[in-house]
Amino acid sequence: MYVASTRTPGTTLKVVKGLPGTVFALGTVSLLTDVSAEMVTAFLPVYLLYTLQLGYVQFGLLDGLYTGATAVLRLVGGYVSDRIGRPKLVAFFGYGLSAVTKLV
Repeated sequence: MYVASTRTPGTTLKVVKGLPGTVFALGTVSLLTDVSAEMVTAFLPVYLLYTLQLGYVQFGLLDGLYTGATAVLRLVGGYVSDRIGRPKLVAFFGYGLSAVTKLV
């Protein structure tokens, strides 16, 4: 990685030496989103199996749908990002959608 010694017009500010502000912001948002998702997914099997009395096969199908849907959405997001050429916009929309659905 090349690190410029002086800031040229049109470049982003460095939060940490050699780390662009956009990378730091996306990393922080990604961390918080992953923590909130992991808090839910760690307890969800116990809730579904013991509280809602879901069977193991039903839980397996539900988990497979969840995993498949996230894989497809990542592929779609990557395709859209490449197609429109605005990866920051797609990332902002994806993280925003994730935050809104967790609030509901």
